[in-house]
Amino acid sequence: MFSLFSEGKISSGKAGKLLGISRLEFIKLLKTRGISFVNYTEDEIKEELEAVTKMIVVSDTTPLIGLSSIGRLELLRELFDDVYIPQAVFDETVTSGREEGKAKQAVAKANWIHVVEVKDRLPVNILLDEMDLGEIETIVLASELNADWVLMDEKKGRRKLSQLNIPKIGTVGILLKAKQLGLVSNLKSELGSLQKSGFSRSNWSMKKS
Repeated sequence: MFSLFSEGKISSGKAGKLLGISRLEFIKLLKTRGISFVNYTEDEIKEELEAVTKMIVVSDTTPLIGLSSIGRLELLRELFDDVYIPQAVFDETVTSGREEGKAKQAVAKANWIHVVEVKDRLPVNILLDEMDLGEIETIVLASELNADWVLMDEKKGRRKLSQLNIPKIGTVGILLKAKQLGLVSNLKSELGSLQKSGFSRSNWSMKKS
């Protein structure tokens, strides 16, 4: 199970379901096993940082959970003004979200996060065997809105975005960009808080902090 996740063959949500636990519980379980949840290459993060500006942005679930867990969800508003999420992401974060994860209330109160229904269900149904509903709807919605960026941490989802030539940035990349723009004063502290909340990171991002 853990090796499949590390290789990007299944998402954290699907792995959690197979184990009978929530996505957040699975993410925390990865940390206890020394497995990085946030695991991007140096080239990936550099590419993401160079291009991010205020534009049409669609988010998956885990960046919302990660940033909310350290009280930094507002960074998305400061970076992008508005963020769009599909119904499946809203349902996973808010409707079925856990109070202790902080994202439930934070996302529900954020009037700059807009829930948009995916129009074309065909690609959603086709991809259901490969990824979680949240990741699939995020990717499909990004295509429908002609989004400039997608906020995505899941390795399999990021791989699919690359195949579709849709730019992506993850939770760590958002914090790094915020640091570049002076929105975060102590990056090491922010990344440390993220790790304490259960979001384990790659060795590369640890060195950069």
